[in-house]
Amino acid sequence: MKIKKDMKLFSRRNCWRCKSPCLIVRSRPGGFMTRNCVSCGQPDYVHAEDFPELECSSCGNAIVVDKDYLGNYIGVCRKCRKEWKLADLVPSWEEVGFPEHPIAAWPFF
Repeated sequence: MKIKKDMKLFSRRNCWRCKSPCLIVRSRPGGFMTRNCVSCGQPDYVHAEDFPELECSSCGNAIVVDKDYLGNYIGVCRKCRKEWKLADLVPSWEEVGFPEHPIAAWPFF
C-alpha cells in the first residue's frame, strides 16, 4: 500500500478478545496510536510489527516503521530519505466511530 493521507491501516494482529480485524487509529493528539477492533471496539497497543507493508509514495521503496525522538511511529524511506508521522496519516478513533475506551499512554510503546 502506498503511503498517503487518510489511510485505513489494518493491523497484522487481530483482536485479542474476539479475534476480529483491528484498524490502526490516532488515539490522542500528539501521535499516540492504538489498534481498535472493528467488531467490539476494544483498543490495544500498537507495535511496529502491527503495521502492514507500506510503500513510499515517491519512489515505491518499502517503508521502514520506526519511532521518532518522542516515541511516536514514523515511516521512513531509506532510499529517498522521506519521513512521515504515521499518526497524521490515519483517522482518529472518533472519526471512525469507535466507542471511547481509555487506554494508558505508556512511554514504552
